[in-house]
Amino acid sequence: MRSGGNPLTGLGRATALGVAALLAVTPAAFATQRFASPDGSGDCTTAPTACSYESAIAGAANGDEVILAPGDYGSAVSPRTATVYSYQQLDVHGAADAPRPRIFSNATFPLGLYNVASTVRRVDIERVATSAGAALDFHGTLADDLVVTDAGGAGSAACRLNGTVTLRNSRCWAKGGTSGSGTLANTSLDLTPSVITLRNVTSIASGAGSGGLQVRSFTGRDATVNAVNSIFEGIVDINTNESAGGQAAVNATHSAFHTLQQDPGTEINNDGTNVFPYPTFVDFPTGDFHQTADSSTVDKGIDAPLNGTTDWDGQPRTAGAHTDIGVDEYVPPGSEPGPAPAGTTPAATPAPAATPAKTPAAAVRSLSAADVVTLPSTKACVSRRNFRIRLRAPKGVTIKSATVLVNGGRAKVVKGKALTAPVDLRGLPKGRFTVKVTIVTGKGQRLSLTRRYKTCAPKRR
Repeated sequence: MRSGGNPLTGLGRATALGVAALLAVTPAAFATQRFASPDGSGDCTTAPTACSYESAIAGAANGDEVILAPGDYGSAVSPRTATVYSYQQLDVHGAADAPRPRIFSNATFPLGLYNVASTVRRVDIERVATSAGAALDFHGTLADDLVVTDAGGAGSAACRLNGTVTLRNSRCWAKGGTSGSGTLANTSLDLTPSVITLRNVTSIASGAGSGGLQVRSFTGRDATVNAVNSIFEGIVDINTNESAGGQAAVNATHSAFHTLQQDPGTEINNDGTNVFPYPTFVDFPTGDFHQTADSSTVDKGIDAPLNGTTDWDGQPRTAGAHTDIGVDEYVPPGSEPGPAPAGTTPAATPAPAATPAKTPAAAVRSLSAADVVTLPSTKACVSRRNFRIRLRAPKGVTIKSATVLVNGGRAKVVKGKALTAPVDLRGLPKGRFTVKVTIVTGKGQRLSLTRRYKTCAPKRR
């Protein structure tokens, strides 16, 4: 579905932006609500007569609010196919107090919003196409509480941003094979400079040539990214590129990144608050970017009202001494639970007993993989020939088996008496690699722990 211009060529962009600037003053009282649902085929005017999300956005007028009901719009096997974008000023968001609506699409742009005053909130977008494109192409003002995944190859991005944009409390993951960007600040289609703010964003890219954050400027169209409390990780964590005199710059505070690639004349400025080592996640290969308890990013962010009030799971934005870095706020086991994570349905709450017993804090804490597995520290490089994993069973717990994966391939399976001895890995790959240990307990519980490492360079003689 299209609504003026072409996001691939930029035709009609200047006219649309000029009109948008004039129409942005439309009073909110004139806005119309439009409703979409996964199987909607109605006229969009009410929730019971909801239409498809493609129709809701393509048919929206300037100042309209587009509300997406929870549920899956398409699937990974049967995704939506239409490129959906609009140059109107829109407020697109998932329904309040409900799981994020999840859009599966193999289009070039599953969602493109090109009005400088548009907003998008609480949506999950998964682009399954392996061709170039971007799951989210956003040129508005605020994008908040988003989960965005892109499977495209070279030139693709999960979150592509232009203009004066704030992206907050969101996860952008480019999981395609090569040269993808978690977040791409790209001024190729804009006639004015871009100033982009990333606040509590986790931006990850996988595959050869990938970049956690890539900033590209063009002639007369500078690109500046101001990053706060954000994680950038790829083969290159931050890449800055400029063409024909455009300036590209990144200013980062209280963030996590390490590997850099800069064109001459570009800037990557860190005020000394960058954390090391790399953050640790529950399951990096599968995209579970919740932090572990010992992640370097826990309590290392800067506190500010602009961070918002909740993380991507609806947990308080600050659960510990300080705000965490990234989209996720680590909440210790046994703490008061927040709303259900995206895509889940909260379980019914049983009626309390007449005189509930007080449960000790220790009894509330659930078993985690970190209670069983001890891995080498990620604070320093590791030897390719001497990498040791230790397993220990807490009191009352039986370990049935342990499976060790290196970069997604099985390295070792441990059972029986071998579970009491250290697990030694040898012949590890050069450079960065991921180790995932999955434990199966005697009760059938599966626990996984993932760490990313970098092997030490050979000593020069």
